[in-house]
Amino acid sequence: MKGIPFFAVSIPMLAACGCSAMGGYSEVRVTLNDGQVLVGTIATEVFRLKTGLGTFDFDSRHAGELGPLEGPDVEKSGRAVKLWLKNGSEFVGHWEKASVAVLLEAGGSAVNIDVPIAKLKRLQFRGNDEWSDEPVFRVITAAGDDFFAACTKTRITFRNDFCEISPFLSEIRQLYPQDEKKKTWRIELENGTALNAEIPQSEILFHLDMGPQTISVPMASIEFMDRQAMYRQASSGIFHERSASKAMPQQDYDAPGYYSNAAQKAAKESAGAQWKNK
Repeated sequence: MKGIPFFAVSIPMLAACGCSAMGGYSEVRVTLNDGQVLVGTIATEVFRLKTGLGTFDFDSRHAGELGPLEGPDVEKSGRAVKLWLKNGSEFVGHWEKASVAVLLEAGGSAVNIDVPIAKLKRLQFRGNDEWSDEPVFRVITAAGDDFFAACTKTRITFRNDFCEISPFLSEIRQLYPQDEKKKTWRIELENGTALNAEIPQSEILFHLDMGPQTISVPMASIEFMDRQAMYRQASSGIFHERSASKAMPQQDYDAPGYYSNAAQKAAKESAGAQWKNK
């Protein structure tokens, strides 16, 4: 796939990795490209993604859904996948494994099924989307990642010809580049300070509330970053109604109790239309 660096995704089983369980067995709903649906559990501790930015572990309790990056299934997507976390963060990758083991209970016994990844259309985890009560700081990378950074833990340094400051993201009201090369940025703080400044570091260390604890992103890989006040709990009802109004094929319906990215995707698209017009 053009423009997307190599990613590898694996789901290490608890018995194989020898690590202590964080989430135990996770309930999942698997939709295949021919309309078949499997509902069961997978004994996974983490989703491990090997990316151009490093290798990261994603707690299965934070996982929302996984599916092909493009097209109707993982095979037609060139094994490129997108992982959504329950807070709306997205990470892209390539799946190396040929199958994923799902434990299905029927007739009083448990059946272990190796689901072929090539046929995977959608893998949903039990749980609901989680919305922030506070404004969030959104970061989009050139590889297609689109995640939310922890505002009270992450700082960015700004420097101009008369000062250097390193505010927390929670102190930034607005941030946007003033040129195509993103050399100079306009930063406006909550206290009213407004500066035109450069970001001197070659990469930014972002702290995350979901996903890996930290992720370091080179400045050259950052397509967009800004604080977005509209993506919060107060807006969730609006975007749930908007996403529900769109017709979906029968096999793609959002089963009660399982995560769906529909409302958070609608919120991101709405917010994205606003910052693109800046």
